[in-house]
Amino acid sequence: MNVPATLEVELDAVTNDAGETVYEVSYDRPLQPTLAIVTAVATIEECEPTDLRPLHDVVDTSALDRFVDGAWQRGSTPTVAFTFAGYDVEFRGPGHARLEPVT
Repeated sequence: MNVPATLEVELDAVTNDAGETVYEVSYDRPLQPTLAIVTAVATIEECEPTDLRPLHDVVDTSALDRFVDGAWQRGSTPTVAFTFAGYDVEFRGPGHARLEPVT
């Protein structure tokens, strides 16, 4: 399951230790982390990103992008987690996030 390459987002479904499907998201700069998450969730749900609840209703998107990008530039691993559109979202390092369905 992949989104168009122009968005530079890759989405891989994997099975966690509990046997549940989770999604590993990879993206490249300059794509904003928030756009990567919205694009990934829309791809999983097979809908348009505009069909989802706005991410800015859940988290300060500007602050999130600055935090994750800043960590990326410093070579550190950001620790950010929140719930969006039925998924627990966790940033796992520069250009990587994990989406786990909320059960």
